[in-house]
Amino acid sequence: IDRPWDDNSDSLENARRRVRAAFEFIEKLGAPFYAFHDRDVAPEGATLAETNKNLDAIAKVMKEEQERSGIRLLWGTANLFSNPRFAHGAATSCNALVTSRNPIRTSPAAAATSWSRAVGRVVFRKTT
Repeated sequence: IDRPWDDNSDSLENARRRVRAAFEFIEKLGAPFYAFHDRDVAPEGATLAETNKNLDAIAKVMKEEQERSGIRLLWGTANLFSNPRFAHGAATSCNALVTSRNPIRTSPAAAATSWSRAVGRVVFRKTT
């Protein structure tokens, strides 16, 4: 599939383009909400710190697009299923290293989606 906005890389710049293209598409559909998984919008880094930094950078772009378009977040969560490390589950894994890593993965995703009273309204955490 030829997608002119997507160079098929795991770069932050490509992730930014994907977010902007997604919001353009959602606007054309007239949908009031969107949803995301952390790894679907931001590339996994070589380290946990880099991974979290990537999510922070893309959360900033999503916030900008929300403010520009009026499209609101329905939900955002950590993707704890597509990486092969989760082959035996995330919270149910028999591998203690996998299970112990889950809070480390879910905390940044939860912080990126700090809910207010109204569904679909999100306040992104401050990024540096």
